[in-house]
Amino acid sequence: MSVLKAIFHRWNKTTSAYDTLHPETEHAQVTDFGQGVLTHLASNVLSSTISSLTTDSLMAKLVKLIFDATGVQYNIAQNGYIKFGDLFGGLIIQWGFHYCSGNNLAVTFPIVFNVLLSIVESHKADTLSDFKTATIVKPNETGFTINTNSNGYVFYYIAFGM
Repeated sequence: MSVLKAIFHRWNKTTSAYDTLHPETEHAQVTDFGQGVLTHLASNVLSSTISSLTTDSLMAKLVKLIFDATGVQYNIAQNGYIKFGDLFGGLIIQWGFHYCSGNNLAVTFPIVFNVLLSIVESHKADTLSDFKTATIVKPNETGFTINTNSNGYVFYYIAFGM
């Protein structure tokens, strides 16, 4: 029978020498060391990784190449979309914010769906007296019309399709 054992060597700044850690007897020090590594990564490395993705860095270019290869496209805006491409069977999520000054408004999606699956609409009201009703009519792959019983209808929508 073969038994594998491990010994860790950790640099001690105070003594300027390596400490020998035996995982079986000094597991608290080993796990504390691991927690320190995680804390360091979360505080220092994560922020630089996020900033490098938002710049024209090599990492950002690599992520863009991966997205392009899998068909992922997006427009993160007030009225935007995410096309998940082949990663999720061609799922597309679109959203928007609109103001209806009359009794109806034709809304055009940022991009055209091949198949529209569902639309969810939500009214924005600051108080209960601002509550209004609306109905989505004529939904199709390019957009929908919203009919409301009052002027000044402010709403959000999210649409799912492929």
